Amino acid sequence: MAHRLQRGKEHPHLFRKERLGEVGFEANRIYVTCEIDEDFPMLLQYISEDNLLVGSDYSHHDISQQQGFSTRLQELADQGVIPQSTPAKMMWDNPKVFYGL
Repeated sequence: MAHRLQRGKEHPHLFRKERLGEVGFEANRIYVTCEIDEDFPMLLQYISEDNLLVGSDYSHHDISQQQGFSTRLQELADQGVIPQSTPAKMMWDNPKVFYGL
């Protein structure tokens, strides 16, 4: 989706600008939930770390805890796969903004 929106900016004849408004995840408050086996380097090429959330279904068994999501996410940051700021944003900052807390 991010790639398609970017193409819309580069090729305005593909999209009607008045329908899309300002293209971008930030401008449109679009958040993407992730699981730990996502391709984070690819995602971060298209989506700001400000628009990523932990992928979870809180009304059921929390898959993010079952997989050790926070620990594994921090390991990715420690290995340099993702920025050091990404784990805190996904686990704390972005959910606060998303839920208006």
